[in-house]
Amino acid sequence: MAYGVPLVMNFTLAIPYIFINGIMLGIAWYLTVIGVLPRVAGVSTPAGMPIIISGFMQGSWKIAAFQFIGLFARFAGWYFFFKTADLVACREENQTDTI
Repeated sequence: MAYGVPLVMNFTLAIPYIFINGIMLGIAWYLTVIGVLPRVAGVSTPAGMPIIISGFMQGSWKIAAFQFIGLFARFAGWYFFFKTADLVACREENQTDTI
């Protein structure tokens, strides 16, 4: 369960859980290969480091900007699936209330 949302045996939320990070990794790799993003410095940042600050520590402002844009891209990717799961839960709740 993540923040009160059941992820186990929930196919609707399994799709973004599995694929969104892989898609963002592929985009970051492609942008690095074509030269838009610099290669990371390999600095081991602490685990609790905020994403934008860690981007600056890893290389440059471009990495920090990509992390910032990626944050909103992940939010947009998850939003559709959360709303779908919420709609299904509301329909189930309304059906049980009318019986």
